[in-house]
Order: sequence, then C-alpha cells, then structure tokens
Amino acid sequence: TIPALRSYLPVMAPLERLRTSNFPVANSFHREGIRVMSPETARPFLGDIERLELTDKIALPLEYLEEICGRRALESPAMFEVKSRLGRKRHCAVFDWVDGVPTGHAILPRWVLEDLAVEDYEQVQVRGVRLELASYVKVQPHSAEFYSAASSTGREIGELLTENLSRFSGLTEDTCVPIEVAGQIFGMQIVQLRPQAAVRIVDSDVEAHFEFRVDFEPAPDLEDEAAVKSRQDRLLEELRVQKEAQESARRELAERREAALARHYAGALARAEAAAGVEHHG
Repeated sequence: TIPALRSYLPVMAPLERLRTSNFPVANSFHREGIRVMSPETARPFLGDIERLELTDKIALPLEYLEEICGRRALESPAMFEVKSRLGRKRHCAVFDWVDGVPTGHAILPRWVLEDLAVEDYEQVQVRGVRLELASYVKVQPHSAEFYSAASSTGREIGELLTENLSRFSGLTEDTCVPIEVAGQIFGMQIVQLRPQAAVRIVDSDVEAHFEFRVDFEPAPDLEDEAAVKSRQDRLLEELRVQKEAQESARRELAERREAALARHYAGALARAEAAAGVEHHG
C-alpha cells in the first residue's frame, strides 16, 4: 500500500557527502571554466549527435584524450565530475572524445544541463574522478503517476527501476534522472547511494555483470497544487537569490577592475608628466 500523501525526503547532507576530497582525481584531469553546450547547440559545427541525449555522458575535445595519454595510460572507465558555478554536481562517464569540439568546451545532454541549472555556454568545472561501483540506490519518483504507469506494465517496481538505472553511467545524490515506463518519462530523485554519494554504474570490464540493490520511497502527492506551488516558489526564490549574489559579485569585480585601471592610468600619466617636466595637478 502506498500512502496518499508523503513529503519529500530531507537531503542527506549532500555538501559533506559530495565533498571534493571524497573523490580522488583520476587521469590527472582538472579543468576550470569549461563552457558547456547541448547537442542541439553543437549541431552547426558537429552535425547530429542527438544520440547523446539518450545518455547521461559528457563529450570532450579529442585533444584532452591526447593530453592524458601523453602523460600516462588512460584509467578506465573514464569518469568525470561536472560542477556548476552554484556548486551542483553530477558524475558521469565520457561519451566520446570528439574531434571538432572546441578547446575549453564540452557537450552534455540537455536534461543534464537543466538538472545542473546551467545554460548553454555557461562555465563549469570538469574533473576526472575515481568512483566506486554502486551497491545500493534509493530513489523517489517525482510524480505519483509513476505507480499507475508501473502497474500497467505488470512488472515489479524494483525490476523496472533497476533496468532503467542501469542505462546510466554514474549516479549522484540529490540529482534527478529521467526514466521511461510504459512509454512515459518520469523524473526520479536520487535519494541515497552506497558506498558513496556518487557511484558508477559502468564497469571497466563491459562484459562483467554486477548487481546493485534498488530501494524506493513513495512519491509525494503532487496533486496538492498548493504544496506544488509552494515548493516551486521556494526553489525559484533560492535560484533568484543565488543569481542576484552572482550578479552582485560580477558588478563588484567589474567596479574594482575599473578603479584599478583608473589608478593605473593616473599613475602612468603622472609619471609621464613628471618625466616631461610638467607639473601634475591631479
């Protein structure tokens, strides 16, 4: 029996469990300021790579692979942590090393960009990481309609979830992944993972089979429109505050740069006038 009304589960201290120090750097790869694009945005210079949308993976410039292999053998599977400027993180495998992706750019599925709350050409940090294989996954559907769709298939929910989650290369706590049930797409919140807050689903031996246990928490009652609106308003307000803080920081930096340039110009002018024997009245 599934309760008719459940609240969202509290986030399990994601900042602590997803701390950078918990995940060692792999392949000596760490890049700041990489600009991300969706496959649709990259189409004019890369052609059709819409198949990337069916994955959770990242496409990187071919030169990065050459750079890594020039230092050492590539650690496989090549897993990466993508971190937004607001601190949101996702972990995934490389889709491909693509000749034609501009230096300092990467391509991610549109749904991944949306979960990270980043737009095309926004900057992110990309870091190679070592992740443990998943042993346990706990999820929560975003919609109670998921259960009706699952019931219509005649299959166990755990079986459906395991099959769907196995399509991904990596999972990260406090993120959302899309799963397909009975021809419909549902958002699934990643509530808890073991042995760590970020895990890989892909194995270095693609022929190897491993199992992970899937558990789930009943969905909140999203038919309560007031509750839905309240949650949406809260999330929008949090995003607005974060955006305002970013904009304020950018303005402050611009003002400081302008003031520094003005001081530099005034100093240079004074030195030039002094060298020319002109009295400076500033």
